[in-house]
Amino acid sequence: MELEFIRHHVPSFWQREDPCPGWPSTVVNGGFVQSEDFREDWWNDFETSSYGTCIEVQLNRVEVARLALNARDADSLQHYANKPPLIDPIDINKLEVAESCQRRGIATAILNVLSVGFSDRTLAAMAKKESEPFWDSIGWIRSLQHEHGEQAFAFYFRPAAVGEA
Repeated sequence: MELEFIRHHVPSFWQREDPCPGWPSTVVNGGFVQSEDFREDWWNDFETSSYGTCIEVQLNRVEVARLALNARDADSLQHYANKPPLIDPIDINKLEVAESCQRRGIATAILNVLSVGFSDRTLAAMAKKESEPFWDSIGWIRSLQHEHGEQAFAFYFRPAAVGEA
């Protein structure tokens, strides 16, 4: 599956740290085109301006997914149990596959690209209850808050590759 990644630059009053400077190399100015395939409340210009990086994912020149990433301070995740060492974490704030393209392995392919491209960094994603079966299926480490356990959203971690040659 040959995916193309396009960064959307949306000007913002607050500047977030870019979690992955220079990636992807294709950049367009402005937000996402409104589409019934995606949640408008997730991808409007106000919402997308609050993330470090917003990415459109295309397959055969057709938009199939959207992704929002932020740099994450490792200290903000210390209250989660059973997590790997947090090395320069990238937070996957949102990952949405177009409704018409779901269940075709696109989200897994996107996470594989991120895992290879940022193998030296921890990837982290907070999962809503309805998405937990997907995150459980890809083999990432599931972590719950010490204090709240199952009552809180689970975080999923892909550990950084440390010391691999």
